[in-house]
Amino acid sequence: MGAKKQSAKKNLLTLLKALEQGPAPDPDDWVEAFFVALKTRIAEVDAAEEVVLFYLATELVEYEVNNGGFAQTFMNLGIESQWEDWAIQGYALFEKPQARDLLVRAAALGRKEQARIEKAAESLESASAYFKRKTFAALDREAGKAMFISSAERMELVRKNQTFFAAL
Repeated sequence: MGAKKQSAKKNLLTLLKALEQGPAPDPDDWVEAFFVALKTRIAEVDAAEEVVLFYLATELVEYEVNNGGFAQTFMNLGIESQWEDWAIQGYALFEKPQARDLLVRAAALGRKEQARIEKAAESLESASAYFKRKTFAALDREAGKAMFISSAERMELVRKNQTFFAAL
């Protein structure tokens, strides 16, 4: 195992151990560090358990939606991507039916807008012009309320499925 891979694996295992040892880590700080470690590690492996992929997908989608709305999410992650499917399943796993349903609706609109979104992703000017259309504005407003998984909920899911995360 290369030094970089070993380091990513070590970071992930260190964060997992912190869940079991006292004092409990700050949930927001832990989730942020875990997200970075998980993204780094998952890029290095050939396969991962579904629960790991579902966790990561919800985190990626939330990050993108909170950063620039659904239009940006689809520009960056793609339309009808595997990440979309995993996030939909992840919201079900986290028992967030409103978030799941919102993502399904946004994905349906994204498919209708696919040609425009792909064109918009070609340049900053095109993206800016597309954002001004506000195609996803109503869904973006809903996302602020519906698409949120707390750090405590994320930590609990990892704690319950630690074996799968540690296996990476």
